[in-house]
Amino acid sequence: MEEIFLSASQDTRMEELIQELIARLGEDPAREGLVETPKRAIASLKYLTHGFRQDIQRVLYHAI
Repeated sequence: MEEIFLSASQDTRMEELIQELIARLGEDPAREGLVETPKRAIASLKYLTHGFRQDIQRVLYHAI
């Protein structure tokens, strides 16, 4: 799986958005169990969408 690199400002912005989402759901984003959640969510989204960046020809070549 290829690594996805975002600029520091993109990572920061994504973390802010996820913290806002947590707050809008009625939780405290600064709560001990939620502090690292934005980083985990970003890593999860990168993993779940890594196929979008794969070369279909390369994937299919190895499938046949």
